[in-house]
Amino acid sequence: MTKRANRIAALCGCSAIVLAATSCAPDESRRMVATIGDEPIYADVVDKATELAVYEHLYDIYDIRRRATAELIGIRLIELSAKENGISPDSVIAAFRNRHGGREAEAEIVRSELIDSLAERYGAEICLKPPIAPAVEVDSAETRRRGQIGAKVAVTIISDYDCGLCQAMHKGLEGLFRKYGDRVEFRQIDFSDEASVQARAAHAADMQDAYWAMHDTLMCLHGEVTTAAILSIAATMGLDADQFTTDMADEEAATGIRRNSAYLCRQGILRTPTIMINNHPLRLTADIKDVEKEIERALNEKN
Repeated sequence: MTKRANRIAALCGCSAIVLAATSCAPDESRRMVATIGDEPIYADVVDKATELAVYEHLYDIYDIRRRATAELIGIRLIELSAKENGISPDSVIAAFRNRHGGREAEAEIVRSELIDSLAERYGAEICLKPPIAPAVEVDSAETRRRGQIGAKVAVTIISDYDCGLCQAMHKGLEGLFRKYGDRVEFRQIDFSDEASVQARAAHAADMQDAYWAMHDTLMCLHGEVTTAAILSIAATMGLDADQFTTDMADEEAATGIRRNSAYLCRQGILRTPTIMINNHPLRLTADIKDVEKEIERALNEKN
């Protein structure tokens, strides 16, 4: 096989393997998959907890197929152009490169531009559709809201103060709030299965109506965060020191933080950040531009 044909075969082969791995027998929802003493755990509970992870795999399958389809389209388009002009496929590429500056070192870029121009000329289009993200129910989680409360479009951000990726995305998400806050409801759910000092501090600040200021500050802290550093931040914010210290040490509140995270895990939220538009999670690989694009799409659908 040619190098390009080998690439397509590899893509298709991966797709077949993943499909086989993710297939399952019908009507297994009440099949017992585990027991704790006399208490059974059924497949439907596991399926709920893994629904989002399965979606990620299904999207990977879609992406493999899409890339293989695009590769096949490219080969076919160049062959059609070669036949039409009575030359070889390599000559089609060389002629296109020569007309556009002869960029030998940018062969893949030149080929991509050629395929784009041929696709428009011959009317090529990929008809594959990506899988639809499952709706994830998190209404029972402790949630802070701001922006246009009750708006038809809601952005839910589930993040962990100890998560580097959450911190990296925070500035961009704040920019989206400033841009869409008058049209979109923004929801924040804190995830902290160990009830970290940051999560306790956010709760304590919330008791004095200062959650968002504390949240934004905590998201900008890096490295190990100590209780002393948190107390200094609270003092700078003008919070009542005694109440803040008491609320941070509240073990009932800490239990609630851990319970909140356990609930999210049961709903299938197994990684942070998880960003959802109207309860439909975006992919793990989504960046700020993807989030903004999905907000725009949701706003346009609602209008």
